[in-house]
Amino acid sequence: MEKDIQKLVEILSLLRADSISHQTNPDFLMDKYADLIFLGDKYNVIYSHELFITINNYFHMNISNDSLQEIIPAACNLLNMDCTPLKMLKDLNNPTPFCYQITLW
Repeated sequence: MEKDIQKLVEILSLLRADSISHQTNPDFLMDKYADLIFLGDKYNVIYSHELFITINNYFHMNISNDSLQEIIPAACNLLNMDCTPLKMLKDLNNPTPFCYQITLW
């Protein structure tokens, strides 16, 4: 699991750097990371359910969605990124979040 956290930290760091560098050109971000939508005024917010697809397709990291959701808080904490757990309305009693909203910077 530690190896996966380290790899996720590297990926999130790259996404942060690209988001900062291209905040005025969101088309670059959307073209480069086709499965990942950058949101917010500064194009610095992503969602982990889309990140999962990008991690597997673009970064070729073989990880399950459940495993990814487990390590996101630890990786975000290491990078001082805000990570907000989100739940489905139909599943509010489930203690496990559906996904995370990640603010890259």
